[in-house]
Amino acid sequence: MEEDPRSKEEDEDVFHFIGYVPYEGQLYELDGLQAGPISFGECTDENWLQKARDQIQTRIQKYAQTEIRFNLLAICQD
Repeated sequence: MEEDPRSKEEDEDVFHFIGYVPYEGQLYELDGLQAGPISFGECTDENWLQKARDQIQTRIQKYAQTEIRFNLLAICQD
């Protein structure tokens, strides 16, 4: 059986996108490596960005201070 050429070996980096969105009063993380959305609790239109920022900072702090392979992208109305 031939191995899938798209699969990653354990020592290779895995690149994927994570998004944070407010939906029906909850802040959700959408991570392509997870089985489904992850709720981070209640939020409002006024505070969801701060709550998302807190989650992003917590995630980044899990890595070494020398890690530079992060990108942030915002989608907004003009």
